[in-house]
Amino acid sequence: MQEYKTKTLKGYLVINWTNDDIRLRKTKPNVNPTEMALELSIDVKVPKKTIPEISHTIEIPSVQILDAVAEVYSQEAPQSCPDCGSGKVALYENHGFGVCTDCGVRFDIFGGGME
Repeated sequence: MQEYKTKTLKGYLVINWTNDDIRLRKTKPNVNPTEMALELSIDVKVPKKTIPEISHTIEIPSVQILDAVAEVYSQEAPQSCPDCGSGKVALYENHGFGVCTDCGVRFDIFGGGME
């Protein structure tokens, strides 16, 4: 047997007798001389339903996240020094920076700019 909860809906039925227009309002309307507002209250039987909730916790080790981020950004990392243009750079992807082995400039590999 299904359980029901009774819900009361209240509002106003506005009828315009000159053009046969009918509309519903939740709040008391300002009516024209050709309209009338009837207060309305309807009791509705709503079936009670249980909605199942699903929850779970996912744990990802921070090392795995850092490796994934480093892999994505290493593909976009500059392959040459932004200062001298040398192609001899050492990328430290897990830390987010690179170092030019010619001029020694340290640069951000995520943005490619100078630090």
